[in-house]
Amino acid sequence: MLAWLWLALAHAVLLAVRLPATTPARTWLQAQGFVVAHTIVIGTILGVASLLWREVPRAGRRAGSVLAALAGWLFCALALADDLSGRVAAMPAWLPPAAGHALLSLVAAAGLVASHTVGRALARPWWRLGLLLGATSATALNAYLFPLAYPGVHLWVTVAAGLGLGAALTGACFPVRFPPSRWLRVAGWGALVVISVAGLVARPSNRALIELSHQPVAVLMPFLAPYLSEATTPLSVPPDQREWFVDRGRLPVLRPSKPNPLPPDAIVLMIGFDSMRADVLHDESLRATLPNLFALRDSGVWFTNARSPGASTAPAIASLFASRYYSQLYWTEYVKRRPEVFPHSDPSPRFPELLAAQGVATVTVDTAGWLLNEFGIVRGFTEEQSARVRGYPSAAQAGRRLRERLAKQGDGPLFAFIHFLDAHAPYTAAGKRATPKEGYLASLGKVDEELGEWVATIRARQLQDRTVWILFSDHGEAFGEHGLTFHSNSLYDELLRVPLVFASPQLKARRVDVPVSLVDVGPTVLDAFRVGTPPTMMGQSLLPWLIGSERRLTRPIVAEAQLKRALISPKGVKVIHDTRRKTLEIYDLIADPGELDNLVESSPDRHGDLAGTLANFFHVHTHRQEGYQVPYRRW
Repeated sequence: MLAWLWLALAHAVLLAVRLPATTPARTWLQAQGFVVAHTIVIGTILGVASLLWREVPRAGRRAGSVLAALAGWLFCALALADDLSGRVAAMPAWLPPAAGHALLSLVAAAGLVASHTVGRALARPWWRLGLLLGATSATALNAYLFPLAYPGVHLWVTVAAGLGLGAALTGACFPVRFPPSRWLRVAGWGALVVISVAGLVARPSNRALIELSHQPVAVLMPFLAPYLSEATTPLSVPPDQREWFVDRGRLPVLRPSKPNPLPPDAIVLMIGFDSMRADVLHDESLRATLPNLFALRDSGVWFTNARSPGASTAPAIASLFASRYYSQLYWTEYVKRRPEVFPHSDPSPRFPELLAAQGVATVTVDTAGWLLNEFGIVRGFTEEQSARVRGYPSAAQAGRRLRERLAKQGDGPLFAFIHFLDAHAPYTAAGKRATPKEGYLASLGKVDEELGEWVATIRARQLQDRTVWILFSDHGEAFGEHGLTFHSNSLYDELLRVPLVFASPQLKARRVDVPVSLVDVGPTVLDAFRVGTPPTMMGQSLLPWLIGSERRLTRPIVAEAQLKRALISPKGVKVIHDTRRKTLEIYDLIADPGELDNLVESSPDRHGDLAGTLANFFHVHTHRQEGYQVPYRRW
């Protein structure tokens, strides 16, 4: 228990360092209380198990060891269930996913045994000090080294550190007898049990729960939060958006927009830049790093206020191609990538399917391993190639294949798509000594170089007058905002705001500040090829905006990530509801673009109906099928 009290102190110090300086004192104390209590919960469970072990007769200890090993394996299997999904999917196809998960859980359990064994081997006076420093260092690294999206790993590292340090301290001699008497021992254990029970059953305030959801040291909160109670929200519908809060399946197909200045044999090149934040295109100091991207931005229609429907690649691109949100699609395990879920059985049309049905050639090069028709993230490509290599292919490797196909294009229309993953973590393009941000920007520079090759190919083939460029990013990237890094773990604008540019000789360069979404891209491409838009698509065509008109856009702008949900009102107010961790946030993006002042706390009477609007949208539009629940997807 001394080992776990020490780890609780280490967690408290780390939390104090990581919490924003603007955190109110009451929230700060409450967050500290829960982090300490949850660390003590783990220690108390293991401490009680240790006490029970001492009562087991020597003859029964072999069976007890087997039970302890099974308990450790079960703990790893449950705690690491989500974290191991990617590793399981990468294992050989002949190995069933359940067996792969069991095997990796067994390895993790062996790691716990090894930690305890090392602790016992170092149970000597001066060696204990080394293990104390090692366990403390592991706890500190645990708070910074692994992304927040790995809650099972954070818990596993904490348990391993506690087991090792506890084993080393067992039997240590102290200057005074500790505890000095039986009644103090009983009182101490009683206090620990009370703290543990309180930490398990109490509910943090909304503000404290939000802060804890950003902290890797809150190792139990991700597992406890789904079971917390939550107040119900009355459903509401904005009067001017009623048409989007009904079942749209019975509505007629939307006819193509008129006028349409784009050529009938247009070549539409849709290029995705993974992880590119919107502010990259706003930073003029990056023009030398990204000359081709800035040149297309300056010559095209630049939507400065575009948002992604997701905070990770697969959900965002699936929503872009279906023009429907994650919860509207049907996600199930796919045999080739089990236990990962994909919308391969979802019946919603993807816009390339509709283009192909009208005779448009549709071409893609897969860079991720699942950007192929069969996985359902994209669908409807009449020509597809895989550029997948170990790791992600570079822009030069993947782009060359599509440029070669482009050079062969004849008189007919063409839609081509590729998604470059160079800027995905770990941002190695600038070398090991560079900061993550420097490596990230250098990676985007590599993609820009390939973009220049595309421009050169278009000019060499004299296809400029037929070409329409669509440049976008699937999501942004966090570099410390809100205490977070990487992507997929929040719905703040550092992840949701993305670049979106349409460029063509037929389009007059302009900057458009009206809020739009990537779900609008599919209807826009259909409109460009003079194909009607199914009413079930949740986006609206931006073609009128591309030609200078300012048709009113009424559809809601929504986003999802790891079962978090967000909605942005026409007045620029964002509501975020985390359905797993039971938190609610509301931000006025015009007055508070950094999303620092949560109106749920500071002005609870303002914009309260937005939470009901968000709840009602998914009440109407979530895919329903007997026995089906919207599954969690990490990336």
